[in-house]
Amino acid sequence: MTLKSDALAMLLAAVIHAVALVGFTPAAGAQEAAASPPEALNVFQDAANFQNNGAFKLAVEEWKKFLMRWPKDSLAPKAQHYLGVCYMQLQPPQYSQAAGAFGDVVKNHPKFEMLQDSLLNLGWCQYSLAQAGQQDLFATAAATFDTLAKQYPQGKYLDQALFYYGEARYAAGNREEAIKGYQAVVSNETLAKSPLRCDALYALGVTQEEMKDYASASKVYDVFLKDCADSKLVDEVRMRKAETVLQAGQLEEAAKMFASVAAIEGFPLADHAIFRQAFCASKLDKFAEAADLYAAIPTKYKESGYVAEATMSAARAYYRAENYADAAKWFQATLAAKGEDAPEAAHWIARILIRDGKPAEAAKVAGDAVAGAEGSAWLVNLKLDNADALYEIPDQKAASVAAYLKLANEHADHELAPQALYNAAFTELELKNFDSALPHVTTFLQKYPEHRLTPDVKYVGAEANLQLGKHAEAE
Repeated sequence: MTLKSDALAMLLAAVIHAVALVGFTPAAGAQEAAASPPEALNVFQDAANFQNNGAFKLAVEEWKKFLMRWPKDSLAPKAQHYLGVCYMQLQPPQYSQAAGAFGDVVKNHPKFEMLQDSLLNLGWCQYSLAQAGQQDLFATAAATFDTLAKQYPQGKYLDQALFYYGEARYAAGNREEAIKGYQAVVSNETLAKSPLRCDALYALGVTQEEMKDYASASKVYDVFLKDCADSKLVDEVRMRKAETVLQAGQLEEAAKMFASVAAIEGFPLADHAIFRQAFCASKLDKFAEAADLYAAIPTKYKESGYVAEATMSAARAYYRAENYADAAKWFQATLAAKGEDAPEAAHWIARILIRDGKPAEAAKVAGDAVAGAEGSAWLVNLKLDNADALYEIPDQKAASVAAYLKLANEHADHELAPQALYNAAFTELELKNFDSALPHVTTFLQKYPEHRLTPDVKYVGAEANLQLGKHAEAE
């Protein structure tokens, strides 16, 4: 799994929505008001009333009017800030304009009393624009959140600044920097009660897991499970903890942990948990158990993204468990799906059919599959399957020789080419075509002198020479 939980995404959306309302109630201080002309105060108050009553479009116009007519007024920083807030509240939100407003506050009013709010909202606007497609703004948002954290190390938004710094860096693909942001939330004792602490723990563990630092992720998940027992993410974290146990080589324990979370009623990631439980069983050579687990995914979770892989994995596991009937069933399902594993599935179906004494069916399966296997790593296997099937059909042995030789010539560098060439020579010997067998023996010994089949090929040559009365050559 490479993506962070949808549950976390929804939770973060709720947090950000609350952040967007920061500074929602504008009010001018008495000293500021005294320095403003009455007309300016009237416009300011009208804008504030529109904003407070949810008439954000009208409020935007009034804030713009104020800033256009009184850009140097003492209330201008607040007007600029609230203009940004109102842009964020429009439907749809106008994050670009809002970012411009907050950016002006940050640039032109460094001592503004609500600068923390402006920085936080600026960062969120930049982050939102990046999510909408302007991905270069993830780095900009991260820089804004970093500025907020550094300028206000004891500030009221420190946890959000650090956390969203991590989120922005994560979204930009910089996991190392993302970890620093998440870790800063988790390790800061003053943020022990932050509502974002559990989110930071989760994000930290997931990011470490994605970087294959399973040992560190495992420790973080332990803290999460201890401190965040009420989180909606607990079951997922239990599953992720199981993955770290698996990666540590503790397969039996990991399998039990995956089974435990998979059994939770309504757990949305049960298919993943079962898939990994099956993987553990397979690694433990419990092939029958692994096969049943893999098969449960396409049976119970038909919409799962693991259906294709689980179907093929079930077939392989049944095959290794020597349950050829069920293996054939699941290989057939893969073949019918016509996915990337179809050529391999056809190969194993052909081998099972040959084993079961059905060479004609095997030849058809392999022959049909060859046409669609161009470019597949299993193409040569299928050609060998076809030749082997023909060999098993009494009146097709001569055809099998041609098939073996064609494979050996067309795929001379493939690891199966020596086997095919040997099979051709051996079949010619069986057919008593001794003169025909000898050239294949010579070719083999020239091309593959160190191959494991070399002694067998020499035997074929000796026997052919013996049958031809060439006793000296046979020795």
